[in-house]
Amino acid sequence: AAASDQHCLSAAHTHAESRSSGLNSDSCKFSCSTPHLASTTAGEASMDEILNTIMGRMPRVDNPFASRRWKQFSVADWNANEMERAGLVEWKEWKDRGNALYKEKDYAGARAMYGKACMLALDPFRNGGVNAFFDALHEAPAHTARRQFFDIEPLVGQVLKYLPHAYSRKSALDGKTYAAPNNNAAVCSANLSAAWLLDGEPNKALRAAKKATKADPGYLKAHRRELNALQALHRRQAVALRELKSRPVAPPRQANLDAGAKLLARYAKAIQEKRDELADYEQARAAYPAEALALLTAGWVDYERAACIYGPIRFMACLEALTGPDGPLAAWKRCEARASLVPFQGGQVLMLSLCYTVVNGMDNVINCLDWIMVDESNGDLADKPPQGVASEKSLQYAPMRINMYVEELTERGLEVVSVMLGQGLTDQVNLIDKTLREGSPIMEVKTFDDILVYHAASTAASEDNNVPMNPDPRSFEALM
Repeated sequence: AAASDQHCLSAAHTHAESRSSGLNSDSCKFSCSTPHLASTTAGEASMDEILNTIMGRMPRVDNPFASRRWKQFSVADWNANEMERAGLVEWKEWKDRGNALYKEKDYAGARAMYGKACMLALDPFRNGGVNAFFDALHEAPAHTARRQFFDIEPLVGQVLKYLPHAYSRKSALDGKTYAAPNNNAAVCSANLSAAWLLDGEPNKALRAAKKATKADPGYLKAHRRELNALQALHRRQAVALRELKSRPVAPPRQANLDAGAKLLARYAKAIQEKRDELADYEQARAAYPAEALALLTAGWVDYERAACIYGPIRFMACLEALTGPDGPLAAWKRCEARASLVPFQGGQVLMLSLCYTVVNGMDNVINCLDWIMVDESNGDLADKPPQGVASEKSLQYAPMRINMYVEELTERGLEVVSVMLGQGLTDQVNLIDKTLREGSPIMEVKTFDDILVYHAASTAASEDNNVPMNPDPRSFEALM
């Protein structure tokens, strides 16, 4: 229990340091206790409606585009744009050469081009370019200009400052450094996989495809390349096994037949698992308001990478877009934070949203702006009628995390005027209000004296069980 408590506390630190974003909405519709989705997929418009009902706002005119934009946000696309802005574009030329050779069915030549493109798609710190450059300088004779350049550390620093860097972070949870997904490298590796497969090398095609999915877990073409390679290996093994069984002379030993059958079954299992992953991801990506949730559901990223990379980048990009010179909150800073508990993979997740109103009177809700697993179990309680139930552990950590979320928003220049409590938290108004004003007994957090706290009018749990709406009179003050 102590280790589990420490995990939640460390996760809270990670989110505070990295401005983690992710699972934000109050929905029991998002319940998923197994690697595969159990519910049907809702369309984008209906999901927006569900989220607003879950979060409990009284029905008002809503702008679906605000939420939809950040639902469709791709961290890999963001990173690709950042690298292009930094000047990392040379890989495209080599990829295009490879494509031209591929069309001419010169697969060996295409592979050579794709391999070079893949190296160039990595930043020079990861592809070995920087190390090779400085090794060459270090090996130069002492009297030469190259060696003198190497020996002047400030000059070296000036050069490094202008080299493109891929986004990466060190996790406070496990101490590992995680990099942003690199779609450029994934595209090149996936193309390399296709070239290997057409040259009759499914094993090499599989390795290249796995390299692509590792570079960008959300790149579907790479996963399909992996599936194609597995299917080719399965077909090859099936043919080999039939030939082995049909030998008229010197029948094979049973041990060889058993080994061949086991390998065939292993490929069949891997094919089915990859098909399930693709189905789960596509269903989750359509239903969930953030990319990280779909990747977690498919098992393509772990919690640490989702919390350390995918969440913070989306959070940062969203707040920069909202508060930038042309953003809707460039001048008008007032906003509302929203909090709720939802079941996800067997646990209770605190999901945090952002709501703001512009001059046209429409509510703009950014769902899934921040999230954290506050209890690794008790997921069945989160959507228990009538309004969802917070576990003891969730009540220990959720109030503190709400303070931290409000602090993160204020650090970005926003003025949080209210906090709306949705599923699992509707009866915790006094607790959340007290924590905002007085702080948390678990760790020191910033306090806020002038934020209105109120509960949702309804949640997904209440809607599913026909519980009448229970609007909080204080909500009308929050709308002013």
